[in-house]
Order: sequence, then structure tokens, then C-alpha cells
Amino acid sequence: MRRLTIACALLVGCGGGGSGDATDDPADASLPAPDAATPPGAGVALDVGHDGGAYDIDAAALAALFEGAGATVTTITSQPADLADDVGLLLVLSPTSGFPDPAPAQALLARGGTVVVVTEHSGYGDHAGATAYLADLGCTLASLGGLRSGTQALSVGTVAGVTDGVAALTLFYGAEIDLGADGVAVATYDDGAPAIGTEQVGAGRVVLVPDGSFFGYVLDEADNRTLLLNLRP
Repeated sequence: MRRLTIACALLVGCGGGGSGDATDDPADASLPAPDAATPPGAGVALDVGHDGGAYDIDAAALAALFEGAGATVTTITSQPADLADDVGLLLVLSPTSGFPDPAPAQALLARGGTVVVVTEHSGYGDHAGATAYLADLGCTLASLGGLRSGTQALSVGTVAGVTDGVAALTLFYGAEIDLGADGVAVATYDDGAPAIGTEQVGAGRVVLVPDGSFFGYVLDEADNRTLLLNLRP
């Protein structure tokens, strides 16, 4: 199409009836534009707002984990609009009084960042709120509630960039999730039901973990730490 446009412009120019300047041709506007998305920042944000950060979540231990890997970590109770300028990994740590405005996380995903949504088992988690928040992010994963009592030794799937170096994962009193139309299982319970899910959303990734203990009480068990470090920017 571009070769034909230039040829036509030359013919018009030779006849004296036009400028012959192909750079002004509107056909140029239809050419694919280069990807102008700016990558997100390299930091990690731990969102404990909306009455999040349950008793079995250890925000200080999480901060130490990521800081030990060289990341800058901030603990927040609200997400600024420009979150993605400084943060590449956002952990939404089990809010129980509503979920945050999805706009900052949407912007983070659009720039290739990762959002981890955490819920709790039974009535300790806001499962309806989590599922609505996930949908607002453009994600089909869902938090279903329910209860898997005691220590849950999970079978680990293969998800490139997520399960690298991860052979075993542990939850403690986890809940049920649904993978939706586009999610995949990072790990499953012993009956094959999904225990941790992930989904690509635009340029970014969403991870759903239905157990706060994973981020505190059993953080040091199995390869839980390795999985979280795989998610860092």
C-alpha cells in the first residue's frame, strides 16, 4: 500500500497537480505504531489498606524478603495514581472492608507489572470483593471462599517465570478459587483443584493466592519464598 501511495504521488507530482510529498499521505497514519508503553518501576508495594494484612500475614517478613533481593519495598494503605512509576509488583494483602480503586493496578498491568491478590479462607476473606476487583482488572480468576483445613502440600505446575525453581508449595488453611476462562493453575490441592492461580492480563500478570498464611505463617516452608521472589520486577 505504501509503495502504491508513493508511486501515485510521483505521478501527480510529474503532472504538476500535487505536492508529491508522501510523508503527508493519510495512509501513513494506518501503519502500526511502535510499542510506547513505559515499563513499570522496580519496587514492591505491600498494600495492607481496607483492613488488610490479616494476623497470619507478616508484612515485615515480606519486606525483608524482597529487600534482601535488592528491591525497594513500601508498605501502603492506599494506592497512588502513579503507583506504576515506582512499583513493578503490587501485593493486595487480603482487604476485608472493600477493595481499592482498581485504576492504579490497571495501569501497572498495562505497563507489564504484576498484581498479587490475597484472600483468606471461609468468612475471613472478602471473596465477593476480591472477585469483583479481579474482574475490574480484566481478570477471570475468582475467589470462592471455602476451607481446606490444616497444612496443604500443593502440587506445582509449570508456569514460565513463575514456578522456576519451585518444586513444592504450602498453604495453611487455604480457600477455593476458580481459574475462570483464561487462568492457569500455579499449584493444585491433592484432589487436583486449583490452589493458586495466575492469568495474563494485557502486558502484565495477576496472581490469586487464597491464603494469608502463605505470606507469613508458612512463608518459610517449601518453596514459598522462591515463588514470591520470582514475581519481583
